[in-house]
Amino acid sequence: MVESSIIPDKTLIEASADMVAIASVVGREHGSAESIEDGRTVTRCKVYRNLTCDEHQQTSSIGLKFLNSGSFSVPTVIWCDTLGKEMFRRGGNYGSGAGADQIVRDLSRALDRIPGERRSRAEYETHVQPLDEGERAFTERRWNDAIKMLTSAKNGPLPALTKAADEKLSEIRKIGERLLLEAQAYLEIPEVESARERLKLLSEQFIALECGRKAAELLKSLDEAQSKKR
Repeated sequence: MVESSIIPDKTLIEASADMVAIASVVGREHGSAESIEDGRTVTRCKVYRNLTCDEHQQTSSIGLKFLNSGSFSVPTVIWCDTLGKEMFRRGGNYGSGAGADQIVRDLSRALDRIPGERRSRAEYETHVQPLDEGERAFTERRWNDAIKMLTSAKNGPLPALTKAADEKLSEIRKIGERLLLEAQAYLEIPEVESARERLKLLSEQFIALECGRKAAELLKSLDEAQSKKR
């Protein structure tokens, strides 16, 4: 628990940008309350008015993993590594004055115990954003946007994000290659309009990929052939 008097501390704000803080109130007996948000009535937790009771209980379950036996101070701050393993804890409030310095020292102590290459939150957000946008575009079948965003994420420095972006790009590539095979099959029947529909989609939405460029060439040849027949 951090007292409100030290929350505005500039040094603390800068230092805490690289951590994820979870508030966990273990008790669940407080119930819910109705409030007005954006002109509509919503049900929220009485303790955390920005959360539903279900959301609050999820954070409560996190606390119970560490505070499920014996006695402990209220509040207790538990510092965990990236896998959720407890490194150390501090009981009681981080009070005003020296409190900001103490929590910054604890944060530095926690970070020093985490092995491997470290990235700042700003770096992470810079490279995770195109991945999120690319995956959203993929779901919405906006292939051109998805390819652009995922390619950007793939070229970032974070291996986990690079892998996720590359896997999604592979899925898009397979979709494009399937559409190209369908278009080529329709050209041989021939069912020109069905072929044209797929070739047009590929040339507009997959042009950054080899299948899109091949489709653009086929579409150009098809247009030229039909123009000569007129």
